[in-house]
Amino acid sequence: MIRNRFSIFLLCFLLCSACKKSSQVEEPILNISLTDHFANDSTAQATLAGVYTNIMSRPKCFLNGGVTLFAGLSADELWTSNYEANSYEDEFFDNDIGTGNSINSENLWQTAFRHINQFNYCIEGVKQSGNVSPELKRRITGEAKFMRALCFYYLTNLYGKVPLLISGDYEQIRNLPLSEMDKVYDQIIKDLKAADSLLNNDVLNIYPSRMPCQALLAQVYLHRNEWKKAADASSTVIDSGKYKLETDLNQVFLSQSKETIFQLVPVPGSIQTVEGNIFIPSSKTDKPSYPLHYSIRDGFEPGDQRKDNWTKPQLYYGFTYHFPYKYKSRSASQPKENNIVLRLAQQYLIRAEARMKMGDLAGCASDLNTIRNRAGLPSLPLSYTEQQLMNAIEQENKVEFFAEWGHRWIDLKRWGKIVEVLAPLKGGFDARAQLYPIPLWY
Repeated sequence: MIRNRFSIFLLCFLLCSACKKSSQVEEPILNISLTDHFANDSTAQATLAGVYTNIMSRPKCFLNGGVTLFAGLSADELWTSNYEANSYEDEFFDNDIGTGNSINSENLWQTAFRHINQFNYCIEGVKQSGNVSPELKRRITGEAKFMRALCFYYLTNLYGKVPLLISGDYEQIRNLPLSEMDKVYDQIIKDLKAADSLLNNDVLNIYPSRMPCQALLAQVYLHRNEWKKAADASSTVIDSGKYKLETDLNQVFLSQSKETIFQLVPVPGSIQTVEGNIFIPSSKTDKPSYPLHYSIRDGFEPGDQRKDNWTKPQLYYGFTYHFPYKYKSRSASQPKENNIVLRLAQQYLIRAEARMKMGDLAGCASDLNTIRNRAGLPSLPLSYTEQQLMNAIEQENKVEFFAEWGHRWIDLKRWGKIVEVLAPLKGGFDARAQLYPIPLWY
């Protein structure tokens, strides 16, 4: 399989597009000849590989640290220690994002739709090609549909209504209506089910396969209050035997972690993950650029090993900052780390919440205790009420997934807790700020 060999033409196009002035909209990839890039198996694989490379080539953008950083600033997870140094970042922390905010329009919105456009291009390309083998057509179509679903999942959770660009040209999004979240979720589920039917399980977790499809389906079903479907999908992943919770918390975010369901590989260069690069200070005397908010810093139970292993203090001019330390590498040095998108711990917490909602309180407590015990915490009593379990679910999600893919921001909205939690911490919080503004150019 030639997954690491790129089409020179495509790669040059992608890199040149990434270097354009930030105010410009990238030329639609669909304008490039389908014949050239899907002429045979080698060029088709190279084309798909080039799209993955493009995703990971631009730091602090959508699927490459963007959702983690900016949703983390919007929630109660991160501060920006260089306040007013970057007013556009400050707007995320202040929950007052202007429609002209270039981070919002370029790093998130435009980048997301460029990715979607490129995966649409792959789907259309293999469909039209008469020279790509049937097996490879299935794999490329399945991977592209999974990745398109992943993009739409984060888009709709950041913006609410979004245009459903599932075919055609990038520029068409200006002419598409904004679809309600339920309709977007319908498309995500459709894509994930299609991908699940097309993909195999016997691939490395740096490529989409059936289990990532089930894991993301479990998340979507939880959003839609379809508790049994969420529990069934998460159980499929948990019971598959492919993944195992790491007993050592410092192993969780390594590329070889046994609990990783799906991860994206950084482009070789001076850094590994964007999160490691931006969260870890450049030296032992520098101030962290994005310290943990005290809501997270002080939010761990006594004895929770996640605080000891996944956060780190840094003394700066007599004041101690704590920063996220899930990823340990700031540069390309060892240990090897990839961008972990889906991991097993979330499936236990999804199933715990679904079981609680279905009245299976013992099953809920069991799943919660699996995560708590791994963190060095005692088991919750089986006598816990539904409300006590819900409180525990919220707490475990908070301390397990801080500074990771916007989980906290998305969960607070899903639980209807965002105003209650953020208003006291941020001097007031307007409920309208829970959705990012759609850029002016749309």
